[in-house]
Amino acid sequence: MSTSANSTDLESINEETVEIPDGNELVDVSQENTNKEATIVRKLSTFSKKYDVNGDGVLDDAEMAMRTMDKSGRGHLTNQQVYSMMQEQLETQKQLFRVRRIMFVLLALVVILAVSNLGTSFAAASLAKDVTISSSAEITDKNTHEALSTQTTAEAIEVERVTFEPDGGRRLCDVDGDVECETNSFRMISESKCDAMINHCSRGNTVTLKRTWPNGDVTSFNVCPFKSGTISNMGMSKLKNSEGKSFFFEKLTGGTCRITGDAVAQEVDDICVVNGDCASLNCTKNSSRISDCKRRCDMLRFAASRLPACYASCDHATCHASSS
Repeated sequence: MSTSANSTDLESINEETVEIPDGNELVDVSQENTNKEATIVRKLSTFSKKYDVNGDGVLDDAEMAMRTMDKSGRGHLTNQQVYSMMQEQLETQKQLFRVRRIMFVLLALVVILAVSNLGTSFAAASLAKDVTISSSAEITDKNTHEALSTQTTAEAIEVERVTFEPDGGRRLCDVDGDVECETNSFRMISESKCDAMINHCSRGNTVTLKRTWPNGDVTSFNVCPFKSGTISNMGMSKLKNSEGKSFFFEKLTGGTCRITGDAVAQEVDDICVVNGDCASLNCTKNSSRISDCKRRCDMLRFAASRLPACYASCDHATCHASSS
């Protein structure tokens, strides 16, 4: 009975957590020397020696970790502790495998992008051999000289009202009451802009004509893409814009274009210079409208230096129905 009891006591002691000195603790095994200074010779404790695998008298990091895990002082690790260590190692290997797989995917993506970029460069170089830029800033085929279809773009073209001088020159109509402009003037765009307008309208691109008035106001007229009509290379082109308003243009001597039609005409109360700017309306100054405009200038409380400019912008003619 006593032997069995002693065995049980030993097992319980082995399972208990005991207080163990640090792994590389040293035990003093020297003897006092009365003739010389005391010399200290140290070595690992008996417990730590059990984990000194390479026998160098010092526990390295791995040996120290093993010793630290032995909380009960057995001198060896249990199966459960070894199992936990293996689980951690396997999990670490899985994480490394996932990282490697991600690295391979990223590397493949970089290669694909590099090849794609290289292919685009070759395609651009090959395309550059077959196309050129025309005088009207269009991409054309070098062999057929035909314009290549590209993404739809918008073109804004400045239109002006001009009259002919006795010497054959042209003069801008930008002053109210100019008799020549009232009787003999027309809307015009330059030669290069005329060609650009024809090309853009033919391809269904957006074309907007802009008119800048003497007071600085700007009016825009949408003419293309057109809803129906005919574009003529030599005669007058007759179109209807997306709103159903008529729009006509024809090339004159020198390459400029004469522009007419309701699509580029001003409506009631819109700014104008001559009657021809209005759609079947008269272009006159309306004193009541001008006074209302100046009152708005006062309400805006502009600085004294800005009021004259605001008043001047109000003093212009507008389109009105005939009083007769």
